[in-house]
Amino acid sequence: MSYRRRSHNDDSYGGGIPIALLKAELRLLRNLFRLLFRRHHGSGKWELLLARRRAHPEADLVQVRKVYQLARTGTKAVIRFEGSGKSSDAWFHSHRVKTGDYLLITGSDGFGRHHRTICRYVRPEQIYASAPRRARRRYNRQVSGQRADRASSTSAS
Repeated sequence: MSYRRRSHNDDSYGGGIPIALLKAELRLLRNLFRLLFRRHHGSGKWELLLARRRAHPEADLVQVRKVYQLARTGTKAVIRFEGSGKSSDAWFHSHRVKTGDYLLITGSDGFGRHHRTICRYVRPEQIYASAPRRARRRYNRQVSGQRADRASSTSAS
């Protein structure tokens, strides 16, 4: 009696199901579970930033508009101050920032060594809180949803 010899390179599993099909199904299931069980905690970082802002009234709330140099010793970026809307260069010593992030910072202003524009110099301990851009949007959606719920409940009664 002769048996069919299976090589280790055979592209099927068990009853002839192609391995590529199994991998595709597993990928689909993994993505489905990711969507179903994704946590929406983005607004919590914005709430933390607002709480720290109340605790540190001397700090400035800024948004990173553009990162233009990633160096070994820090990051150079253009920031926009939320209160005034003015922009400035900034040097974040020993820290990486991303475009779009909101930061609560202090620091010292001075002229840059290689250019004659005012620059904000920020050390890591002068960054009190940070939040990604999407955290603010989620917080605003959450707050506007709560306002709409309150308005509908007061008009119903």
